[in-house]
Amino acid sequence: MPRRAAPLTQVKSAPPPRRNVPMRMASSVAAPASYPLDYQITLARIIGVRLQELRAAGRAREMRELEQALVRLNERDFGACAGCGELIPFMRLEAQPTATRCTACEGERAAANGVI
Repeated sequence: MPRRAAPLTQVKSAPPPRRNVPMRMASSVAAPASYPLDYQITLARIIGVRLQELRAAGRAREMRELEQALVRLNERDFGACAGCGELIPFMRLEAQPTATRCTACEGERAAANGVI
């Protein structure tokens, strides 16, 4: 019998050390801020576990979204909000690696679309 991946709730990982995390972009002209490599590695592991779970469940749409998040993880501006340009809080990305907006911008977008 093939071995199944542990559910995400059972995966234990220590949070990455908090050091040199840029909190804001210097200006809209400057290169966007990004997370340090250890944060990116943590997110890549989380995404990998979720991909295994989705593959086992046959959920193709969610798998594509996570695969796109892996591609964005390698981009220089990964973690920058598509709405305001600020860094998306790391805890949000841990919970939802496919997020492209911070919670404030996502809330504004949802309100504008009449979702809330």
